[in-house]
Formats: sequence, structure tokens, C-alpha cells
Amino acid sequence: MKISFILEDGRFGGPHAYAINLIKGLKKNNDVEILLPKNSSSVLINKLNNSQIHYKLFLLTHLTKQIFPLIKYILFSFFEVINLAIYFKRNKIDLVYVGGGSWQFKAIIAAKLSKQKIIWHLNDTFTPKIILYIFRKLSSIPVAYISASEATKTYYFPFLDKNKPIFVIPSPIDTGYFQTKKIIHHRNSFSDDQITIGIIANINPVKGIEMFVQVAAS
Repeated sequence: MKISFILEDGRFGGPHAYAINLIKGLKKNNDVEILLPKNSSSVLINKLNNSQIHYKLFLLTHLTKQIFPLIKYILFSFFEVINLAIYFKRNKIDLVYVGGGSWQFKAIIAAKLSKQKIIWHLNDTFTPKIILYIFRKLSSIPVAYISASEATKTYYFPFLDKNKPIFVIPSPIDTGYFQTKKIIHHRNSFSDDQITIGIIANINPVKGIEMFVQVAAS
């Protein structure tokens, strides 16, 4: 089965880590590829190369609040959808896996035009009303849905086709990487009267981790 795993945002984050860990864990992944924007981050490309995962770069704009990138998104989306649809059809893709959340519409429309089966991966618990409206119009297209958590499933459940399966699959953890012997314990370096604050996340500018550091230091 030929599978295209598409992510419309090339900045490395949780959905990209999920895709890499998922594909690495498959026993047979030669027929699985990731489709990404041409301006994808060097961090993401290096991780794909190191993991020996097949990928293809497309001209893809992503949805944003910034005015000029948003104008480009509106102007080029039609052509990007057609380009994706042609690619799916020519390469006889059996399944299109749309990762990255409910706002990633292009692959949904493209796969519908080229008559491919679609799985839509949802991973948040809030989206702007306009995005939610578009999602609701397109949510009947996939053959199944994957939710990153029970909270995500609860949030989107009213908008989903109840006759289609929805699976809750949390992001996988590479237990080989996080071996006990590789973890440095600092427990003894803190006194009992200190408050210890930590965060677990991919380092990404959109998460405002620098604010977290400032608050923790105050």
C-alpha cells in the first residue's frame, strides 16, 4: 500500500515528530513518504535524512495570521491543491494521511478530487470559528479519523461522521532513545524548600517557551 503522509507546515513540531516516530516504527515503510513544503526547516529535513524516511518537497503555503504569508496562502492554494491531486493520481497513492490538525485542508480537497482514501489526524482542542466552519464542511470526506487525545476527540466529535471510526492514538515515545542510563538525574541538586518547575515539549518559537523561562526565573 502506498501512503502519503502530508504536513502543510514545514516548521518542526509535534506532528512532525509523530510522523517520524510512526514511520520508523513500521515494519514495512518503503511505500510510505512524507510530503512537505519546500521551505521546511533544516531541523526537520535533517531528522528525515537521519531516519532514512522518504520525503518529497512541494510548493505549499501554510495558514498564518501574518498578512503577507496569508495573502500568498489565499492566492496559491488553488494551484497547490491541483498539483497535489495530480501527484496523488499519477503516483497511484492508496491512502493520504493528513497530519497537523484540522486547519490542513489542502490534502483533503486534493485527495477527494483524485479519489484517494483519506485519514485525518486531529491534535488540538481549540480552533478559530472560521477554521471550524470549513472543517465541518470537509469532515465527512475522510474514511477515518485519528485523535491525539480523548480531549481532542471530545472537542471534534460533534462535527464528525458518526458512521466512521475515530481512533485515539497519543503521540508515540521512542523508548530506546529515552533509556534510563541516558537520563541525567538532578534530584539531589534541589533542596526540599525549592519549587521545581519543568516543561516537556518540542522546542518551537510558537510555544513561547522563553516566557515560561522568564516566569520560572522570577
